[in-house]
Amino acid sequence: EVRLSDGTTLDAEHIFFTTHPLAIQNVLPDEAKTPFHERRIRRLKESCSFFCSYFTADEAVPEGLVSYFSGNDIDHILTDGTRAHSTGILFNRETDRTGVLRHTVSAFRTMRFEGMPQGFSATHRERQNDEAYQTFKAAMVQEAAAEIEAVHPALKGKLRVVASGSPWTCLDYDPPTGSAYGARCICGQARICGQLPVSNFFAAGQSALVPGVMGTMLASFSVFRQVLGEDVYTGLLRRFL
Repeated sequence: EVRLSDGTTLDAEHIFFTTHPLAIQNVLPDEAKTPFHERRIRRLKESCSFFCSYFTADEAVPEGLVSYFSGNDIDHILTDGTRAHSTGILFNRETDRTGVLRHTVSAFRTMRFEGMPQGFSATHRERQNDEAYQTFKAAMVQEAAAEIEAVHPALKGKLRVVASGSPWTCLDYDPPTGSAYGARCICGQARICGQLPVSNFFAAGQSALVPGVMGTMLASFSVFRQVLGEDVYTGLLRRFL
């Protein structure tokens, strides 16, 4: 039996978690929380978060995704990011709420909490009225605009800011860490995947072979096959694929 945060209870034979390992640890019964399992979770390294800037453009540009790098040390950008960053810039056309077709530009800059100014409130309402936080966001948006203009000089002076969000915003929507891709897979480090300390609890986990969403899907298939058995798993694939 599982009790949800609103008090609802559900009966289930098996429970599969696709959430962050820290979130899984928080819902495990106290008697199932071993020091060994907690140490494994605390050793996990986080992937980066993002600072996101959204614009409309007064001039059309080819649709597509461009990667902008402020430095050439990709390993540093992916694992540390304090001296350099990458920005994914998506050029698109979208219809707004009034039915008008807009040229949109979305910039996603890698950023970690360690690289952000300290002292901002974790409460969204308080951050909205925090002058230092709003100044920080405005500066980051201007940097994003400069990178977009470096990629497409024709857009200089033709970008209109629509919205922005920092890693704190990511934390609001994706707790408990606000990272973009959850815990990183590192060679030689144990992953939280498969059987958990509770007999019918399983973590879908991540794959050390494939990163991101595809890796999570691959690991999920592996865990489901482990729990259901080869015959049932193969039968489901033949039925639905």
